[in-house]
Amino acid sequence: MIRLTRGKLACLLSAVVLLGATGLFGALYVAYTRPIGQPPTGETLPSNCSISDALKKEARVSNPSLVQQPDPNRLELVRHTHCFWRQTVDADGIDRRILAIHVYDHGKRAEAERTFSDQRQPDERVVTGLGDRATAADRMPDDNMQVTLLVLRDTRVYKVIYRGADRGFFFDRPFPVEEGERITRKVVEELLGE
Repeated sequence: MIRLTRGKLACLLSAVVLLGATGLFGALYVAYTRPIGQPPTGETLPSNCSISDALKKEARVSNPSLVQQPDPNRLELVRHTHCFWRQTVDADGIDRRILAIHVYDHGKRAEAERTFSDQRQPDERVVTGLGDRATAADRMPDDNMQVTLLVLRDTRVYKVIYRGADRGFFFDRPFPVEEGERITRKVVEELLGE
């Protein structure tokens, strides 16, 4: 029979705890450094969803995805374009980001005004210097930050949503509101040509 002294038992327990802690931190490190994003789609987006390479890099989104585009062969009251810029695996970092762009193109100003009113959000604030009118709102669904910028210009309404979180070793945390405000503003400025 093997006889363990207090010293040997303490060493054995210490080794087991150290191995367990090493395994736990190893698993956390692997999860923390895991690449995020999707393989490149190679899609081409219409001009009212396109942003510059410099802005894609700053926003950490380089993977285009077209959701909806108006059919040129159909008569539509609202020509709605909806696209996403998502992350490309191994290209856009480890922090989660997604950029959504909606463009509602109306033939009449009154219809655009109605869409702008319908799309407004609680707790929004007025934004100056963009289009004819603009509002922004931020919220934190789950562990994400989401900043939404809504802009009316002539007969078009632009809705830009930037959402994501900064990856932490133990927990993710929402990115700073200022980052979302800066990115959404730059996107709209590019779309408006300002």
